[in-house]
Amino acid sequence: MGFAGDLFVQTDKNTTQQYKSVGSGITYIQANGTFWVVRVTMNDAGMNPITVNDNMFTLVSEDGRTYAPDTVAEVDMMSQTSIIMETINPLEDVTGYLVFDMPTNMKPSDVKLQVQNGFNQVALSIS
Repeated sequence: MGFAGDLFVQTDKNTTQQYKSVGSGITYIQANGTFWVVRVTMNDAGMNPITVNDNMFTLVSEDGRTYAPDTVAEVDMMSQTSIIMETINPLEDVTGYLVFDMPTNMKPSDVKLQVQNGFNQVALSIS
């Protein structure tokens, strides 16, 4: 857990789920590797609303490789709650999920979730 500016962010360690595909029927999407679903809780500790977007989140490996959220897979995971495009008002909490398409040979302990809020950032463990 930590702050990225006025945004307090916490991951639920050891809850990262993995899937080979998401959706069904015409919304079925196969992962290039493995979809990782990461649960995140955020609190706006500032004075103004914060709108969450996918550019705020990156998984960063130990060797510096970066992985962006898969927003198409997030839309297909309607049974889970996506936090992308959610507005967090001051002193409110939002809990939801981010989806990343990750290489099959990686594990959650190999990466950190980097959260950027303006010029501020924090790196958090997801395992």
